[in-house]
Amino acid sequence: MDSLLLKVRNQSSQQYMLEAINAYRVGSFRSAIVSTWISLTFDIISKLRELAAANESDAERLISRLDVAIQIQDTKTFLNIEADILNDAKRFELISLHEFYSLEKLRTDRHLCAHPAYNPNEEIFQPSPELVRAHIVHSLLYVLTQKPIQGKKAVQSLLDDINSPNFPTNFEEIDRFIKSKYLTRAKESFISNSVKVILKEIIKQNNTNHFDVKYFSALECFMKSKRQETISTVKNSINKYINTHETFTLVHILKVIPLDPEIWNIFTSENKISITTAIKNNSEGIMFDAFLYKNLNNLEIKNATLEGLSLLSKPKQKNVFQNFVVSEFTEVVVDSFCSSTSYDETKNISNWYLFDYAHLFRVSHLKKIITCSTSNTSIRQYFSIEHILKRLFSKTNHLLEYAREDWEQLIASDPAKYSSINQLLNPTINSDEEDV
Repeated sequence: MDSLLLKVRNQSSQQYMLEAINAYRVGSFRSAIVSTWISLTFDIISKLRELAAANESDAERLISRLDVAIQIQDTKTFLNIEADILNDAKRFELISLHEFYSLEKLRTDRHLCAHPAYNPNEEIFQPSPELVRAHIVHSLLYVLTQKPIQGKKAVQSLLDDINSPNFPTNFEEIDRFIKSKYLTRAKESFISNSVKVILKEIIKQNNTNHFDVKYFSALECFMKSKRQETISTVKNSINKYINTHETFTLVHILKVIPLDPEIWNIFTSENKISITTAIKNNSEGIMFDAFLYKNLNNLEIKNATLEGLSLLSKPKQKNVFQNFVVSEFTEVVVDSFCSSTSYDETKNISNWYLFDYAHLFRVSHLKKIITCSTSNTSIRQYFSIEHILKRLFSKTNHLLEYAREDWEQLIASDPAKYSSINQLLNPTINSDEEDV
């Protein structure tokens, strides 16, 4: 309770709540409940005043009505405002529905404490210490420690910040900003509404060249700090948004999927098929977007990507392989080299990207290249093939133990042609020859 009390924003509300806590600690439980209710109602009205000052029209009308009643000491209006205070707090989204029910219990218990003559059979209401403590904690947690904007205005405030030219561009700074201003004690309703709006903004974008990455970074912040609530909202929203926005862009969907392993399973079967088919067809030039390759740990997306790559022309494959060196492409790169149909193709693939993937080779990849260097005429008869294989030998030394026999068979196929590789493979023999 003490730690929560220190977080109360309004000093007067804090003082009233301190009286409630002190009464609780000395065993004056009925007094503690009454003081808790006083602190709660005072704080709600203070928050409504803040909303009125921010030009919230409904709040302005309510506060104007209260101020007039204060001037003329209209007791009936006071009672009516107090009777509706929790409904007003819910209406302005200062509290959620389940918080309303919890605080409604406080109101009922307050009446039992403050108006004992109204109790049946003149029974004395004896609240338990646990009940009183719960009322104090709930009032602090749900209202007194919260900012007065948790509803639509809070979401709009977040969007205004994201769209502001002064909004940070670095993810770490964005994360600190949103966490500090909005997520420290954010309510579920705010998280849900914010994620819905951000997700909708991401999906409905129809120009990939001008996609505002700030929305994506904001969603990532919510996922990082409030994962379960964010996942739940995405689950309830994303398929509906995709189905209602025919202009949604694939690249934006692919930016959302890597945020959490659960997201892919949220998509309907139809939308999964639409996404993987679009990848295979290189829709929107997706093969040339870095976000596609952040999804390759997803088996369905990986298979669609590899199939799509195999359908690209060699020059387009070159652009992908040069710009996105990822282990999942190694097999395709090796197959691309081994299926060369001309000397130029052998030369180009080697110069373009083959060596960039050498550090990712498994033994099977290296063996396949050595084998096709003798079986594929376009590779075997290329005049610089020895230079290519010699360079490849140097870049795959870590596999030599497992591929020595394959290298030896290559050398045996044409000892004169591959003499330089033989020197690398058997340096001790060369050293002995020099001594002689």
